[in-house]
Amino acid sequence: MAVGQWRMVQTQCRRSDLPRQLADARDAYNRPADACRCCLDRRRRPGLYPVGRGAQRRNGLNTGMPMTLKKYNPETLYSAHGQYYNAIEVPPGTTLIYSSGIIGCDTSGEVIKDAPGQIRQAWLNVKAFLDGTGCLPQDLVRLKMHLTNRANLELSKAARIDALGSHMNAAVTGIVMGLFDPELFIEIDVIAARSD
Repeated sequence: MAVGQWRMVQTQCRRSDLPRQLADARDAYNRPADACRCCLDRRRRPGLYPVGRGAQRRNGLNTGMPMTLKKYNPETLYSAHGQYYNAIEVPPGTTLIYSSGIIGCDTSGEVIKDAPGQIRQAWLNVKAFLDGTGCLPQDLVRLKMHLTNRANLELSKAARIDALGSHMNAAVTGIVMGLFDPELFIEIDVIAARSD
């Protein structure tokens, strides 16, 4: 049986009396053999997960070693002015992680009202997203930033460096008329790559 396939086995689910399908012990998510599709048994048990660098990072044991991304600024294309890369190649065997729009709100969900505080918090939330997914700032592949006021661009650059360091990646910046909430000054989309 190939990795990632399901084998059909009728059994009792641990959460209900309905028969469920069991996952193969060697499936793509490395679930134990007794985990059914409805449970997905995501509990961490000793010995069930690989011990490679990717597994350590996923389990919160970040090794501090960034993945190697190949970065391009071709001479045949316009200059990136040292602020971003025109293209980044993600090596085979990596997992891409896409964020939703990240905004400048605190952990309770309250939007920060002033522009400098909101922009700073948005970049700190990007850092929290990376930490929560087992990634480093060097694992960023692409950032897409939307600002509602061009005057906040320099403020955003400074807040980004404070939160993530001077690491460069592929980037898109847009000045927009507004975002879904009129109180928002910034929204950031992130794509990160994690080695498995």
